[in-house]
Amino acid sequence: MQNYGLLRIYGAKKSEPYAGTALLDWLVVFTWIAAVYLNNPNWSYRLQWSIYDMGLPFLPPQAFPTLATLALFAAAGSTLLHVLALIRQIKSGQPVSFLKYALLISNVVFFVVAFSVTNSVVFVAVIVEFLHDLQYYAVGWIFQVRLAEKQRERRPLMSLLFRPQPSMLLVYVGACLFYGVFVSDFGRTFLVAEGVLFKVTRGLLTAATIFHFYSDGFIWKVRQLRVRQYLGIEREATGAAPPVGPDAVTKRRSLVHFCCYAALLAVLLSEHRQRTPRNLEIAEHLVQEFPQLGAAHHTLGFELQSRGQHGQAIRELLLAKEFGVIDPVELRQRLGSSFQVVGEFDRAIAFLRESLAMAPDHKRPRVAGQLALLLAECPNPNLRNAAEAVRLAESALPAEGPLRPLFLDILASSYQSAGRTKEAQKTATLALQEARQLGQEQLCQHIAARLNQLTQSESSRQSP
Repeated sequence: MQNYGLLRIYGAKKSEPYAGTALLDWLVVFTWIAAVYLNNPNWSYRLQWSIYDMGLPFLPPQAFPTLATLALFAAAGSTLLHVLALIRQIKSGQPVSFLKYALLISNVVFFVVAFSVTNSVVFVAVIVEFLHDLQYYAVGWIFQVRLAEKQRERRPLMSLLFRPQPSMLLVYVGACLFYGVFVSDFGRTFLVAEGVLFKVTRGLLTAATIFHFYSDGFIWKVRQLRVRQYLGIEREATGAAPPVGPDAVTKRRSLVHFCCYAALLAVLLSEHRQRTPRNLEIAEHLVQEFPQLGAAHHTLGFELQSRGQHGQAIRELLLAKEFGVIDPVELRQRLGSSFQVVGEFDRAIAFLRESLAMAPDHKRPRVAGQLALLLAECPNPNLRNAAEAVRLAESALPAEGPLRPLFLDILASSYQSAGRTKEAQKTATLALQEARQLGQEQLCQHIAARLNQLTQSESSRQSP
């Protein structure tokens, strides 16, 4: 819808005829998004998971492939209609916004390339910034500045924020950047981090995101007279622009839309509360529909692993590795965990080492900790490596946070395996203290048992 809003802004600035071109703009944008989305296995898989996760019944295997084919025909048909309308528009001497068509074509090309040709997240992000976000946020700034000038007395706070000054522009750009961080993978990882600095920044991040949504809501209301005036695509006293319904009609239409969305949300929430989890059933169904999609096998492997069915989980995870997945680090870590449970410790260590070699900085501690513990306590003594375990455990230890007691316990185990008993006792004692402070009772019992074992070992070593 944001892409459609930008198309309407550029079209209105050229005073294009509204009735026909608006519908065709919407159809081209919508049908191409639907076509590339449904014809991409990864995105279609995510869509189907969301639908079935709501509790809706499973569709026949050919339902979505048929829908994807129909979407392609719809996209081609809407594009042909738009080309014919453009030719007729030019022949009749009506104004044409070539900037709008340049944006429309670039968006369609982007959708096709981003969702059908490449899997590069960096490439897609860069294209989005240039094709969409830069102009979108620039239009948002212009709109809010003009709105603040018109309603200075009624909106003193917004008038203060949206002043045409470099400092306020930097604040606005910062809010946009915070919003981008909020919706990114890094942002989701950051939001669960601990510490005062993280908590303060998390609050600023959330506030900036809310502010972003509040300040760019105009894009949904391009047809309203006031919005068009503030965007500079219609003079306040002219009637030359495409007809726009009176305020009363606009309000009634908005109320109807709100009631429809609220009713739909209420139904979905009610269904979500009443249904029972069926993730394994969904995963099994989607593997049958996407037999060569790594993500489908990865999810099924995870569901089987979480239920203790490690033999079947290994089979699915190995298939996921063969077909390829978005997160190879997590995949190999899960393979290491399952191979460890079934007693194939050499393969477990090999996969954990592969995972660690691929892991970005924010994922390394968890993988390093798991590998360190296995190298320190492996039931097969020939596979133990106490020196490597100590090195990994020391590098993975966080400075603070709820996971610190667990990693201290891993470090204590590594010291114990290396014969550094006193360091192991000291580290385990610290781990027990911090676990008690955080109320981690189960971990406390485990660490206490380790401390008791270390004490007995030290006593027997010192006794004549």
